[in-house]
Amino acid sequence: MDEVNDFYVTLPSNSSLSFFPKNTQAAFRTKLARPIILSGAWEVGLSEIFVPRTWFNIGNHNNKYSITYEETKIVEKDYVEHEIRVKIEEGTSDKEIIDTINQSIEEKCGHFVSFALDQKNIIVYIAPNYELHLTAVDAPRLLTMLHLPREDRIIKNSESFVFRKPSKTNKDNLLKIIARNLKRHYIIRATRFNHKYTDLDNMHHEIFQHINFNLMQTGIGGAADFIFDFTENKVQITVQKNVELEFRLLYAPLLMRMLSMTKDVILTGKTLHVLQKVERPPLNEHFRVSITDKPTVPVKEKKAENLELEV
Repeated sequence: MDEVNDFYVTLPSNSSLSFFPKNTQAAFRTKLARPIILSGAWEVGLSEIFVPRTWFNIGNHNNKYSITYEETKIVEKDYVEHEIRVKIEEGTSDKEIIDTINQSIEEKCGHFVSFALDQKNIIVYIAPNYELHLTAVDAPRLLTMLHLPREDRIIKNSESFVFRKPSKTNKDNLLKIIARNLKRHYIIRATRFNHKYTDLDNMHHEIFQHINFNLMQTGIGGAADFIFDFTENKVQITVQKNVELEFRLLYAPLLMRMLSMTKDVILTGKTLHVLQKVERPPLNEHFRVSITDKPTVPVKEKKAENLELEV
């Protein structure tokens, strides 16, 4: 059988009145002749609304209607809080307790915080820029499990605790995970030349090629881009979102002179610099790239589309 990538389903409003007697033309449910079994991920959308009827009193002046729907967007924030409920049932084994906690965390924020048993110890793994918050009011059994006193505790780094099986409780334990900004820093060399370099005619162009190559070799290619315009004798530096380039005279005096920079500066966005030619390459000079990883959260937004019927 040929693979089906898309298909249409027609849903008449009056086809299932015996099953759904409260159906109207504006709001109805339809019973299919047979189930539709889909494997994998599919998208569904409304392609057409057809009203098989004519109203003589409806013209171009009153044939408008609107459709309201929700759209999910991924939004960056300075920090994101995840509240996670965990219930410890009676007769639960040690492994089941850990699996339940990890599954609850994974459903909310992934594998950035996890628990693992190691003989008589329990290890809490915390990814960089994540925090685990346990309070005496909301998470008493979890504090007991980590052999901690009944007082508020914030865990910011991976840590090992003596495991103590918590007693059962009918009340959910509430733990909070906070994801904050993580700033990563990279040192980028200005050039790959050595002291024997003498091709001064091509030096300026090659320097910016070297910088772009060094960014790529560091694993952050595309975070910034240096483009030398021969005709205008200018250098355009494009810095991506959440990225900063820090130039300091102490570490890159010759490179900064080439870019007409007279003082320490942090570049963001897109900037244009007049090229000042120098007589020797900026050996052993460097600048710093800072990349901020911001946590993201899905946000639902209501939207409306205004449409017109063809009459």
